Amino acid sequence: MKVIMSVDEKCMSQIALKHRRGDFEHALDIMGVRFEVCEGHYDGTREQSYMINYASVDTYNTLKRIAKQCNQVSILRVTSYGGTLEMFIDHNCGTQKQEAYLGKWSEVPSKPDNGNYTQSFSTGKVYAAI
Repeated sequence: MKVIMSVDEKCMSQIALKHRRGDFEHALDIMGVRFEVCEGHYDGTREQSYMINYASVDTYNTLKRIAKQCNQVSILRVTSYGGTLEMFIDHNCGTQKQEAYLGKWSEVPSKPDNGNYTQSFSTGKVYAAI
């Protein structure tokens, strides 16, 4: 399975973003998960995102905790059958607030009009829930 998430916040300086991203990538390395750094767009706002492959519930729960600590509104979870769920983070109690089915995670020929997509830095491929 796969998670697509960011650790960016709009109010952070470039130096603070660099440190947070480096710390997150180090944590991913320690967890032993494969990940790809991407450009993400969430509601039209650009952010550095990560496509993370994971196999255990413990890893998924750790990623949700990190998302909460980084004040993320939500993360995307791609299921084993390709469905995309947006998991909203509840910052009051730290648990998953709700989830919304967004469609099938797919490679698309161009950036979608709704402004929500992830583009691989290494391959240039664009992905979205359609």
